[in-house]
Amino acid sequence: MPIQESEIDPSLASSENENDETYFFDHFSKSMLIDALKNYLTLIVKNTKEPYDKSMFSVFTKLFKRKEIEKSLKKDIAIEVFRAVYHLHHQMTNKIRKCDEKDLEEFLKQVKAQFLT
Repeated sequence: MPIQESEIDPSLASSENENDETYFFDHFSKSMLIDALKNYLTLIVKNTKEPYDKSMFSVFTKLFKRKEIEKSLKKDIAIEVFRAVYHLHHQMTNKIRKCDEKDLEEFLKQVKAQFLT
């Protein structure tokens, strides 16, 4: 059965949306990705039995390297990232999470490079 013209949303076909490279992401994927990232950060912080692994933040590193996603995500997820960083640092310095001095230095270096630049 063919699609009726009355069923098509004209705002989806407008030329201004075609020129916006983040339109699809902002309207269809962004909220799901933000929820998933927040849940991931919560799991990282709660699971203190796992030793610190520098790949924990690799998903953020990869996402923030993509300029079209980075500008949409940073403002929505920044507080959650800093909260997780604070809790991980607390866990590592108070020996709640297994890590050695080298891991702690690497963690702080990674945080500074990724989130404070």
